[in-house]
Amino acid sequence: MTNSAARAAERVGPAFSVDGMLLARQKTRRAIKDISALIKPGMVEEDAVDLARKTLIESGLVLSWHPTRVRFGSNTKSWLVKTEEDGWKNFDARNWVCQTWAYDAHDIGTTPGLNGDYHQALRSIRARTLILAGVGDLLNPEAEAVEAARYIHGAQFETIEPCWPSGHFSAAGLTQPEVDFQNQAIGAFLTKVYASRGANDVRQAAAGAQ
Repeated sequence: MTNSAARAAERVGPAFSVDGMLLARQKTRRAIKDISALIKPGMVEEDAVDLARKTLIESGLVLSWHPTRVRFGSNTKSWLVKTEEDGWKNFDARNWVCQTWAYDAHDIGTTPGLNGDYHQALRSIRARTLILAGVGDLLNPEAEAVEAARYIHGAQFETIEPCWPSGHFSAAGLTQPEVDFQNQAIGAFLTKVYASRGANDVRQAAAGAQ
């Protein structure tokens, strides 16, 4: 597969689907097995990384959300220890449990008077709404955000950094383009909301003076 063909196959947008993400995961697992089979005694980590990148490209996996890493010997343990100490100790397992409960319990269709109708609940929202979603986010799928925007009256939907999808990390501020995009999108939205509110205030004042 050529580089341009691979990029075309991986391009995300309205056609994004969970099935497509699952297929990418399946291809990634297969590529990892292929990379492992090509590792030879005496190979240094730099050469192994180059080999891994080449194998990923040949598998049609040109884009990547994370750097390609290969670790040998003691470097494997030291990297894992550093990752654990820098990151995972900051997480509380109880937080994840509570998040799971919240995900399961949060259904706006259960709002009194809506009889469990999720779409009717979305249609009942009258607040000005901006929805930002990351490409490839499996925890908060982009497709569900698009659906919500479709049913909320006047909602505005924006994809975060579509040129370099970062999945669930899309709103984490990992890259400057992503931060700039969010600042611009949110700022423009709020400016439009306040401008609209000001116009409504003028109309109401004019109506009251008559």
